[in-house]
Amino acid sequence: MATKKQTITIGIALGVAVLASITTAWIAVPLWVIAILLLAWGLQPKLVEQYARRLPYGGSYILKALGKLDSTLSRWS
Repeated sequence: MATKKQTITIGIALGVAVLASITTAWIAVPLWVIAILLLAWGLQPKLVEQYARRLPYGGSYILKALGKLDSTLSRWS
């Protein structure tokens, strides 16, 4: 059974995916990448964070954003 945090994260990912479906291609592609990242992070947070640490560019920004999202979701649960 998924925790409340996982359920909310997957819901946010699906919302971003739906938003990407109704926008133009230039906006849709980054939104789909964000949705996939959030979906993977909701299911396997440690693996996604390890992957983000290994990225040559932007890994620190991804980790900061995931940390902020995690603290926000922790307040809700």
